[in-house]
Amino acid sequence: MKRLDELVRSERHFTSGLLLHLLLHDGLRGVDAFIDLLIARAIFAVRPIACAANDPRTQVIAEFATRRDLLATGGAVIENLPGDVIDVVIVAGEVLIAIEAKFFTRPTPREVRDQLAAQRNALGAVMRDPAFGVSKIVQVFLEHGRQLSAQDLGCEGVLTWDDVHELACSLLGADSYVARQFANARERCDAELSPNVPGARVWAGVTTFDGVVAMCRRDGDAVLVGFEGGERHVRKQSGAALRARERWKWDRADSPLNARKDRSNWIPGKRFLALLIELGALDS
Repeated sequence: MKRLDELVRSERHFTSGLLLHLLLHDGLRGVDAFIDLLIARAIFAVRPIACAANDPRTQVIAEFATRRDLLATGGAVIENLPGDVIDVVIVAGEVLIAIEAKFFTRPTPREVRDQLAAQRNALGAVMRDPAFGVSKIVQVFLEHGRQLSAQDLGCEGVLTWDDVHELACSLLGADSYVARQFANARERCDAELSPNVPGARVWAGVTTFDGVVAMCRRDGDAVLVGFEGGERHVRKQSGAALRARERWKWDRADSPLNARKDRSNWIPGKRFLALLIELGALDS
C-alpha cells in the first residue's frame, strides 16, 4: 500500500509538524531535551533556563513571520525583509532560539548565510524592546547530512536531522510514528541528495536559444538556465556566440534535482535575460 506520509518532502511537515510535536512533548519537556541536545553539541555552554517545562516564560512558535507579527503590535522593524520567517522559535528564559531548517533541499552556504542574516536583522526588534524579556538570540541551522560550519553561516550552531531523529527515539521510542517518519525521510533524502553518478542528468531538458529565451520570458525565475561557470563565464561570451549556441540546459527552480546541482552553474531566468540584453544577444 502506498503511503502519503512516505512521499512528503515539505519542510513544514517536518518542522511545524514533527519537530514541534517533539518540543511540545510531555508538557514542554521536549524543549528541555532539545536544550540538552544543544548543550551536547556545544551550542550552549550552560543551560539558559533550569527547567523550561516549569517556567511560564517558555514559548514554542512555528513559522514566526518576524516582520509581519511585530508590525501587528506596533513594533519598529525594517520593512521588506525577505526570508524573515523563522521555521521554529523557542523562548527559554531570556534566550530566543531561532531554528532555520532545510530538508530535501541543499542551498548554497551564501543563500543560508543571507537568510539567517535577514532573520537576525528582523529579530533585532525583539532585542530592542525590553517588554519581550529577550537578552540573547541563538540561531541554529538544521540540515540533512552536510555539516556546514556555524562560523561560515554566521550562526551559533548547526544540527542535522540525524540529531532530531535521535531525539525522537529517546523521547518517544524508535518505533513511534514520529521517529519512523524521520527515519524514512532521512533515507529518502540520502538517496535524493547523494553525489551525482558520472554522466547522470540533473536537469529537466535541453532547448534552443529561442526556446530558452521564450521560457524565461514566460516563467521568469521559476526557470534556471545552465551554463558552465555561471554568470562569470556568460560574460566572457559575445552576443553573437550566445545566440549561436544551439543547446541550452534548463530546469525548474523548484525541481528536486536542484539539490544535486552545482548551483554556481545555474542562472535564474530573469537574471539570464538581463545578461543577454547587456551582452547584446537580445533586444530589450
